[in-house]
Amino acid sequence: MVLCAAAVACGSVTAIALASAQWSKQTAPFTHGAVASVSADSASDAWAVGYNFNVGFVGSLIRWDGTSWRTHVQPVVAGKPLVVADVAAVGPNNVWTVGVTNTNAGLPYVAHWVGAKWVSTPLPTTGNGPGNELDYYSIAAVPGSPDRWVVGGDDQHDHPSAAFYNGSSWRQVPVPATNGDWTDVAAHSSSDAWAIGANSTPGIGPQRLVAHWNGTKWSYVADVSAFDEYSQAVACVPASTEVWVVGSAFTKHNVQIPFAEKWNGKTWTRTALPALTNGGTLNGVTALSATDAWAVGWTNDASGNPLTMLTYYWDGKTWTRIGTPVPPRTQSPQLGSVTSVPATGDAWAVGTAGSLKNAAPIILHHAP
Repeated sequence: MVLCAAAVACGSVTAIALASAQWSKQTAPFTHGAVASVSADSASDAWAVGYNFNVGFVGSLIRWDGTSWRTHVQPVVAGKPLVVADVAAVGPNNVWTVGVTNTNAGLPYVAHWVGAKWVSTPLPTTGNGPGNELDYYSIAAVPGSPDRWVVGGDDQHDHPSAAFYNGSSWRQVPVPATNGDWTDVAAHSSSDAWAIGANSTPGIGPQRLVAHWNGTKWSYVADVSAFDEYSQAVACVPASTEVWVVGSAFTKHNVQIPFAEKWNGKTWTRTALPALTNGGTLNGVTALSATDAWAVGWTNDASGNPLTMLTYYWDGKTWTRIGTPVPPRTQSPQLGSVTSVPATGDAWAVGTAGSLKNAAPIILHHAP
């Protein structure tokens, strides 16, 4: 998930400094697990979905207070903590999460942090029965508006799902007929939102899904994609009509390579990325302005397994690879989410390294 941040000017001096700087490691409030999603509303307030494997495999919330990351009180539904999938930080007293109840029914819920407590609201359901309800994976706030979007999938019927909040209530919104899931969503305005995902056609393989909301309905948009590609994240560029979509594709020699596509309001363009010896993937993207964007993921070894963390910085013209520190584990380091910090130019990136038995969380910070 990527929250579209407020626009901030980014001149050439900042871009040059970023190209030569590296990320710094930050300490997570647990040692065994992963961090899957991150969102920031200021330099002293950021939120992330953490998985502390010492206490289970359900998503919980951690919070940056300007000094350190700490475990935050969880939203509770039906007497149990909500299993959080994604978080969107609009302000320190205006944070939104989406997830499912930690019950046999597994009902989809949204929780809103209002500064002193969580206010939890059920999302529309299908009546599929316990364990077969809608799953929502991503939540996005519409800039300057109380509107919110969540997207996901109906696994029982194998098709994407979307729900919209108009400031007072949630409603399910029809989506184009196709199989698969929507896994990420971002918004420019109440009449301009984007969602990405994938479906799978028997005998052909995965096909990317890129959908656009025009204020009235969702419709699929043709881009420069091909078969056997995976869209992993989408970001709207503030104060513009531009959109970034990142992911990975497989060459005819079955080598996984990352891609970054930009929508300029009329057409899609696949931008050039610095070459990688054995390929890799991009799993997260964020944009602070048209000249300030980040994409993160990992590189692969010769066998196609994760080898090193990967971060690219966009200065408005080219992508530059930025160095990362040594991960907490050398096995399978992966970055899965990145967010820009409004009004600062800072960025946060999160992920995990190691196997399931010894997985260690990754939290990186970049300051210009």
